[in-house]
Amino acid sequence: MKHEIVEYEERYFVGYAVKVKPGTEPNPIPELWNKFMSEGVLKLDEFDKEDNFIGLEMYPYDFMDTKEFYYHAMVQTKEKLNIDGFETIVLRKGKYILFSIEFDNIFNDIQACYKYIKENHVNINHAFDYEGYISGENYSQKGAKLHFAFLLES
Repeated sequence: MKHEIVEYEERYFVGYAVKVKPGTEPNPIPELWNKFMSEGVLKLDEFDKEDNFIGLEMYPYDFMDTKEFYYHAMVQTKEKLNIDGFETIVLRKGKYILFSIEFDNIFNDIQACYKYIKENHVNINHAFDYEGYISGENYSQKGAKLHFAFLLES
């Protein structure tokens, strides 16, 4: 699979979160993004944000039992912000593996990333992963790319 290793400094993100149980309907993720892009980003206009949006999945310690995780629709900010009504996440400094995947095949491509990691014994942090939306890509058109990322453990 096409991927690259990128080293990041500590990064700050702010956005909205929802608890997700895969297979339940309706899927809350599209509505979360709609709310964040139509309301949340407008409220953040006064802050110094970057054009770097992510969909962050955070897996609690009991994920294997509950099969529930937290999904965050977020935008990167230049500093840590504490704003009422928003979640703030700090992604730690380190090396990340970024897979280039297609938005319109996101489910299958994510499964292929996990398969690659397992087969190649890539040592990742299992607490979270994220989809990094690439500036300039049009996600309403077929073939748009994004990055699916994991923090590498040393």
